Amino acid sequence: MVTPSKFAILTNGIIYKIYTDLDEPNKMDDQPFLEFSILDIRDSTISELRKFNKSNFDLETIFNSASELKYSNQIKQILAQQLDTPTESFVEYILGLVYTGRKTQNIKDKFKDVVKKSFNQFINELMSERIKSALEAKHEDKKQIKENVETEEDSEPVSKIVTSENELEGYFIVKSILRDVVQSNRITYKDTESYFGILLDNNSWKWICRLSLGQGQKSIIIPDENKKSIKYNIADIDELYSFKEKLTLVVNRYL
Repeated sequence: MVTPSKFAILTNGIIYKIYTDLDEPNKMDDQPFLEFSILDIRDSTISELRKFNKSNFDLETIFNSASELKYSNQIKQILAQQLDTPTESFVEYILGLVYTGRKTQNIKDKFKDVVKKSFNQFINELMSERIKSALEAKHEDKKQIKENVETEEDSEPVSKIVTSENELEGYFIVKSILRDVVQSNRITYKDTESYFGILLDNNSWKWICRLSLGQGQKSIIIPDENKKSIKYNIADIDELYSFKEKLTLVVNRYL
């Protein structure tokens, strides 16, 4: 069926499949270029869906992304299949790179498990290294912040401001949940005697929230669209993750 529409959505309310006409103009492709479940939406999917927002909508940009997404998704599916059950042709390809002997059927069968095991080990080691690097970077970030605080305290010995571990942890949580909205280096903080403020671009007029994470009642204060302060009591720091939507709205108002 020929249609002038550039995009089509097929859904059962949970699984969403988005199509376009990459293969043949004005005719929807057989395969979707984007597929996701609302029960398991990844950050990369949110980034793609944001392009369909009315304020961001650009047909050429989405169409170019669709072409890349379609083939990258197919490649990932192939890699996932090889990771689970390597095909004989894939095993032959790997053997051609590492094995110099005669590639008999027995050799192929023997190396099939070796290829699968090596493939899985490689993925696990890669993920472990990425996680390790991320943790080390976070540790260095915390260390640098502590050093900056200590330097400020040394130069201003009369200051009563003490930035606590809880406040720093709250700062990193807010940076983490806003990483898809704005670059993390634009999220800064300003500690005062009465509250711990988190800002955009180190601008006090662009405050995102204010945290109170002392020994008593913990809370987060978030400005509404009229800059009116709304206070929410929380039981522990982890509850900050539940304010992602409200904090995202605040930052988007400043952008």
